[in-house]
This record gives sequence, C-alpha cells and structure tokens, in this order.
Amino acid sequence: ARRSFFTLKCGKGYTEPNVSFIDEHPGGRYNFMFLWADFCDQIPSSVPTVSLALGVGTILLIVFFPAVVLYLVVGVVIQKVRGREGMEIIPNVELWLGFPGLVKDGVGLILSPCCGGGSGGGSYEKL
Repeated sequence: ARRSFFTLKCGKGYTEPNVSFIDEHPGGRYNFMFLWADFCDQIPSSVPTVSLALGVGTILLIVFFPAVVLYLVVGVVIQKVRGREGMEIIPNVELWLGFPGLVKDGVGLILSPCCGGGSGGGSYEKL
C-alpha cells in the first residue's frame, strides 16, 4: 500500500502554501513538506510535525463521491434547462432504471459456464 506523509511547518515568508517532495522509502512511503506562513501562528512549538497518511482507497473515495454529486447536479441542471420535469430530470434515467436487469444479466453470464446454467446449450462440442 502506498502512503503519503505530509509534514506541516511554519514557513515565514511563504504567503502561499508550498508543498515539496522530500523522499521515497521502500514499501511505498512518500514524504512531503508543507510550508506556509499561516502555520506559524497555529502550530504550537511543542508539536514538531503532523503527519497525514492517505491510502489508495481513501483517495478513490475522495474522488468518487464528489464526482457522482457533480454528475447528478450538472445533469439535473441540464435537464431542467431542457424543460424536463419529474423523473426525467435524472441524468440517463433509462440507464439507471435498467441497471438492476443489466447486473442480473452480467451475473448470469459469469455464472453460466461454471454452474451449467444459461440457454445456450451449456457446453462445447467435443472434438
């Protein structure tokens, strides 16, 4: 698993946040330094560093859920501008209504060779 560690430090003279790569350790550990003048007033001198580790799954969740919300909001706005109302304002409503059936078909397709199901005869011809 890859992990990123950010060290927050007081950066007098840095009016904007400055993030720099420090080093990489075996096993996927990446160290970064975060310098900013705003940290000088907020980080007590007794706390040397603050580390934040983000795994791949966390990053995917951080990206996925806002993307879904953005997709829905933009889709609803576009459908409203087009004059749609009711369930028609959901973007790609036909796809989402048919989605459970598509999942069922996909599971059946995957399970048919190993479980003998399906309507296609269930086996290959012997050579």
